[in-house]
Amino acid sequence: MPFDQSGPWRRWIADPDKIRNIGINLTHFKGLLEERFTFLDVGCNRGYVYDLIARELKQFYYTGIDINPDLIEDAKKFHKQLNCEFEVGDIYDKLPKADIVLCSRLIIHLDDPKSAVEGLLRAAQRKLVLFVGVGKEKREAHDGELFRRFSEKTVRSWGDCEIIKGGSYSTVIYG
Repeated sequence: MPFDQSGPWRRWIADPDKIRNIGINLTHFKGLLEERFTFLDVGCNRGYVYDLIARELKQFYYTGIDINPDLIEDAKKFHKQLNCEFEVGDIYDKLPKADIVLCSRLIIHLDDPKSAVEGLLRAAQRKLVLFVGVGKEKREAHDGELFRRFSEKTVRSWGDCEIIKGGSYSTVIYG
């Protein structure tokens, strides 16, 4: 299916209330954002986070990685800027290094989240930001798809971090 720039996802990204649901809050990166930095978005989908960052910042280079080639194709069609690139890739593969690495909700679907987080931490030169369910440990399947919630103890076992509680998802910052 061809990518429609005016489709519902575009309206979604333009709606500030929906943007907040991505979970990224640029105030968490104060200090880093005054200089040029690199940003890696693992599980980038169609590059929604790029749009959010580009509204606020100009001095950055963004790399988006997703396992779904159709999503990457769509992202490339829409984002023609020189400060971004999109690649098909797997969270378990060696990831490119970046100042800030973001992984929004992806690890809640993985069988081996610890290995994924270890790879993300290796890629993160300054900060790793995860958006995950934090609360009572839980693993369940809906319509054949795995969903997890992690305890604070589990999240902290992956490394020293700050947990900022949200609604369904919390922001977890390492580094």
